[in-house]
Formats: sequence, structure tokens, C-alpha cells
Amino acid sequence: MVFPGDSPDGTLTEGQWNRWTQGTFRAAKLAVGLPKARAYDLRHSFVSLLIHEGQSILEVARQAGHSPQTCLRDYGHLFDDFDPLETGTGGGRDQRRTRKLVPFGRREPAQSHS
Repeated sequence: MVFPGDSPDGTLTEGQWNRWTQGTFRAAKLAVGLPKARAYDLRHSFVSLLIHEGQSILEVARQAGHSPQTCLRDYGHLFDDFDPLETGTGGGRDQRRTRKLVPFGRREPAQSHS
């Protein structure tokens, strides 16, 4: 994920990045109750959503700016978790098995083993 900015390569300058992280992003993360969220967490969420949509490793790697090998190393476990061929009732990509997704920065409550 790239935020367009005024630097020569088209990305945010250091000042723009600092203003965004300390202003807009800080306000947003506090508003949704995730005070410890990092801007980098957005990248992981984006890649996870691409995988969950059933995008190929090549497309995920391209959008993340990784090689396919790096993408598999860092996110390979998610391809198994979100296998688009696993289905619930009736099959097909449109009827994938539903899994409980937990937003970044939050943890599921511990389950008792009684």
C-alpha cells in the first residue's frame, strides 16, 4: 500500500508521513479503539484481504511490492487459512467457508478449557 505524496518517487515525504501518522491516522485509530495500531498494520490487513479474496500469489506479491518468494515466506500460512477451494454448502468461490476474522490489534478472549 502506497500513499501518494510529493517526494521524487511519488511517495510521501518524511514531513507528510509524520503529519499523516500523527494526525489523520492517530485520530482514526483512537476513534475505533485501537490505540496501539501501527500504520504498517494496514499493509498486513490489505495483503490478508487480497488472499482472502482468492487472489493469486503473483497478484498479491505484485500489489504488496514483494517477490512471490517473499510473499509466500511472510504470508504463506494465510493461503491455507483462506483456501478458496474449501467450501461450505454447495461449492464455488462465492460460497467459501466462513471463518471468524479478528481485526488487527485485538485478541479473541481466552477460552476456558473446563
